[in-house]
Amino acid sequence: MNFRIEINVDGADVPGVSGEVSGTLAERERQLRDLFRLAEAAALEYSMRLDQPEVPRPRCCGRPMNKKRLRSRQLLTPTGVVTWDRRVYQCPHCDRQLIPLDDLLGVPRGQLSPRLANLGMDFVQVESYEQARDKLKRQHGVSVATRSLVNLAGQIGPAAQAFLRDHQPQDWPSEPINRLYVGCDGVMTCTNEVGEDGRLKWREVKVGCCFWYDASGHTHKRIFGRVEAAGDFGVTLRRWADQCGLASAKEIVFIGDGAEWIWNIANRHFNDKRTTWVLDWFHLVEHLWEAARTLHPDDRTGQVVQVAEWKRILRYDGGIRLWRRLQEMQVSTEQGTAGREAIESLLGYLKPRLDQTDYPTYRQRDMAIGSGAVESAGKQLVVQRAKGPGMHWTAEGLEVVLALRSISLNRDWDAFWKTDPQRAAA
Repeated sequence: MNFRIEINVDGADVPGVSGEVSGTLAERERQLRDLFRLAEAAALEYSMRLDQPEVPRPRCCGRPMNKKRLRSRQLLTPTGVVTWDRRVYQCPHCDRQLIPLDDLLGVPRGQLSPRLANLGMDFVQVESYEQARDKLKRQHGVSVATRSLVNLAGQIGPAAQAFLRDHQPQDWPSEPINRLYVGCDGVMTCTNEVGEDGRLKWREVKVGCCFWYDASGHTHKRIFGRVEAAGDFGVTLRRWADQCGLASAKEIVFIGDGAEWIWNIANRHFNDKRTTWVLDWFHLVEHLWEAARTLHPDDRTGQVVQVAEWKRILRYDGGIRLWRRLQEMQVSTEQGTAGREAIESLLGYLKPRLDQTDYPTYRQRDMAIGSGAVESAGKQLVVQRAKGPGMHWTAEGLEVVLALRSISLNRDWDAFWKTDPQRAAA
């Protein structure tokens, strides 16, 4: 069966496209898709050639610029290559050339159309550049070089980072929220740097997360990731929390695991009277299990009973009571043994964190006591995209992907592309 698509624009016929549609259902779907792609490309090219708005003659060096020749322009779009001509203007004094129609129509400087760039970067923030290239070819029939996608990501990276820093979406709180949770975590990624031993170095990506519940009980969560020193990341996290409503929040809960840099940030940036610090319950329980395995090396039942006792104390009496119980066990355990060392190690871990372990009060106030939201942010943002087999990164390349992926996970993708990031990068 022969199909023909006719295109009529303002009463004028545009050369249509035709093709044979037959075979299996899958073959017909593919043939029709290709046919409509050709029709869309023809319509787009026709509109770019013949529907060009009037452009005021630009000025340069205090005088009007001269009209010069028409210059051809090609862009690769999701429907194929589109070509049209536009007027070049040149300054008679300094010979500077401008094409004002490109600015008026928002034509990017590169070779990919805005829609194709959007599609390509949407694939890139999910999977590798090679997989993104293959998916563009498979789903849209467009061949884009891997290097073109890498270059595009590098070009719009600063715009993505600026958007992530400054954008305030509609779901951010306009009214003071009752309780704002703030947390951070670290995820190690492989870099392109080579160490003295000839191996690639690993570097920590720091992930920040803010979440809160609205009056209807719905969760709102915002995440970001940066490759930077802990001190700089603390400033970034504080600014991010401020945008999420920290200044007007009635209560702030800062939650994290036992990493020292996390609590240095809490001490410096999240330490007012409204703020409660919470040591991640599950992280602490891991340390309890580690000590129990040393105390009862070949006794699984003994390990379970021991951890259950400690957890019960933590849950109903808090970290200070557990600290006292461990001190009692320390006295009754023979010096120089592995068990004594395990208890002393656990005491050393708990001592600087006792003010973060008042779990009975946290539970009474219906607070979250686990950093699962923060850890899941790290998995979504970093692990799923940046820790695939054989992946290793430059700091700049990883920052770009983290920014794009953060924008997507925060559901700001459409808002970002409305800022015309390709032209912002030019």
